[in-house]
Formats: sequence, C-alpha cells, structure tokens
Amino acid sequence: MDNFNFDDSKSQEENLEAFFNFCIQKDPVLGKIIADNKDLLTRVDSDASNLKSEFRTKVAQQVSAVYKQSE
Repeated sequence: MDNFNFDDSKSQEENLEAFFNFCIQKDPVLGKIIADNKDLLTRVDSDASNLKSEFRTKVAQQVSAVYKQSE
C-alpha cells in the first residue's frame, strides 16, 4: 500500500492506530518517532500553529539523535 486511507467504518482511534502502524511499516525509524509523538498530533488546542511547531521541533530533534547514533 502506497498511501494510507482512513476507513469510514472504523472509529477515529482505530484509524489513527492504523495510520501510525502504516507509518512504521513505510519507514520504521520515522514512523516510530511519529507514533511516539501521537499525543501532539491528537491534542486539541486553540492555537494549532503552536502544536505544529512543537511537533516539528520534537520530531526534528529525535530524527537528528537517530542519525547521530548511526554515525
């Protein structure tokens, strides 16, 4: 499967869990980082730009750490 499609017959939680599993299958390292930060992706906040920035920063730090370990 190249793209993930949400299943209308499933709950939001089931679809999100399937999405995170899909991410891990496509790219185990980045997928795990995304899944580990799902609290930021699923949190409801009045200012979404702060969440987006916080998610980007956290993921960038974790990806950087993974690449430093592999050097």
